[in-house]
Amino acid sequence: MVSRKWDAPDGSAVGVAIWKPKENRTAKLSTLFVTEEYRRSGIGRNLILTCLEQWKMEKIRRAFVTTAKVELVPFFERYGFWVEGIGREIYERERHEPEWFLTKLLFDNADRNSLDTVDKAKILFPEIIKSSYVSGRRKVEQIETSNAVISLKASDGTVINKFSLHAWFNLTYPAESLFTPQTAYIIPIRPQFLIQIFQAGKTVYYGVPRFANDEITGSLIIFYASSPISGVVAIARIVNRYIGKPTDLYNHLGMKGVLNLQEIGNERQIRQAVEFDHLMPLLQAVNLSELISNGVLNGTPQSMHSLPMDRYKKAVEIGGIYAG
Repeated sequence: MVSRKWDAPDGSAVGVAIWKPKENRTAKLSTLFVTEEYRRSGIGRNLILTCLEQWKMEKIRRAFVTTAKVELVPFFERYGFWVEGIGREIYERERHEPEWFLTKLLFDNADRNSLDTVDKAKILFPEIIKSSYVSGRRKVEQIETSNAVISLKASDGTVINKFSLHAWFNLTYPAESLFTPQTAYIIPIRPQFLIQIFQAGKTVYYGVPRFANDEITGSLIIFYASSPISGVVAIARIVNRYIGKPTDLYNHLGMKGVLNLQEIGNERQIRQAVEFDHLMPLLQAVNLSELISNGVLNGTPQSMHSLPMDRYKKAVEIGGIYAG
């Protein structure tokens, strides 16, 4: 049994995840709980991401979870779980709630070409013969990407399923995808805002528009904390990017960001909002001198800028991924 506990600032336990290894490289997530007053603060996200990293390290091939709380299904789907079925009267609950059964397949082989990607799609979405109970599903033979959308197609081009690029990465995690953009980005951030990201579940970074003509959805990012930390401390993946007036961005994204409306800018300015997910802290901060000596950076980053993938990987290799 493997557990991960999350503590409040006063040291009290406010969240816990427990999973158990089973046969054939399988894991059962038996408990994922956050106390009510700390829900929607990013703790559940941090717990499930820690489990994913632990499963990656343990070379788990398949993880599963059951829940009677239908409101939790979208949460698990967000991290690559898929509803396999609904059980009735499994635990003889008083109100006869059905039990949702979800699984997450973990791939450890990186995509070398499009055939590898199609093979993963065939495993994730196997052909299903039509019957009186199910509508059936054709075999995946092609996979295409356009405008950050992945389309799975049959041999004649018929679309079988569609996903956002971010959803596809979650489904095929932790394997490196053929569709991962080969340009990463570094985002400088003040330590006090970084605390809000980790402790309050903030998932939006506001700033001056950068790389406005580039498609950055799905790109990997690293966060550089300014003084007194002065180093890379966490990684994440870009879900989406929005450009517009501060009021429009704030009305659309609400309280997801670390800045209030006045801090984002005035109405004469155009700002950028980068929404991210899969935020993971590094085992140790990689300080500026180490980043420079290893060729990751040339100096202190003052604004969001691009980073070749090999430099991103070097920074992560030095810092290591925190896995509980």
